[in-house]
Amino acid sequence: MRGDDSTHRGSRFMISASDSVMERLASRRASIAAAAMRSLQSGAGGGGGALGLDEESGALGEFCTAAVDAFFDNDLIRSTRMFLKSARGSFGLCITSSLDADRQVVLAARGQTMSVAFYPTLGLVLYGSEQAAVKAALGRQVPPGAGGAPSHPAQDSEPAFRLDLDDLGGEICLLDWAGSAGLPSLQVSRKEANLRHYAVMRDKVTVTLIRWGTIAQSSLCRHGMVWHRNT
Repeated sequence: MRGDDSTHRGSRFMISASDSVMERLASRRASIAAAAMRSLQSGAGGGGGALGLDEESGALGEFCTAAVDAFFDNDLIRSTRMFLKSARGSFGLCITSSLDADRQVVLAARGQTMSVAFYPTLGLVLYGSEQAAVKAALGRQVPPGAGGAPSHPAQDSEPAFRLDLDDLGGEICLLDWAGSAGLPSLQVSRKEANLRHYAVMRDKVTVTLIRWGTIAQSSLCRHGMVWHRNT
């Protein structure tokens, strides 16, 4: 996780390793859950348990707590993991949401190929289920005078590379370009805070890889990326 401070944006929190921050967040979640339960209880009136849940057994409280945790924790990457855990079949997925469309996208493969191509000089990332499709920008050059064009192409240009997700075992890839968009640094839920992140595209894009059932623990090389997997 990048960043030193706890940052709030919409429904997302960037959690620091500080115990005091975690305690404050837990207290805030408990307060929200309690307020939600009171609201449901008042809305139910005298007509039995709210939503048909038994309050005395604690079912209503558990429901409110689970709903609040899901609101804060179920970001793109966690939601994808939950889907693949229960899904049956072969998938090549591209997942985004209205909350994070300006900064993140998740790609996933299981039983179907999925490739991601990075073009640092062009500032371009392509993805698709066909390897040939992500080669579309090969040989392209940044137009003269365009923003981001290198002043010394021969020195500043970087080779394009392709990352093929593990479609046999299953793999998830989170792309976060918040830094290049002037947004707060990479944000993930607290349950995903231990994942390893790789900086690519001249450190403007952060890649998080999760192989199904495990965390990708590949050796690190140039730019912190798993270069032995690149093509």
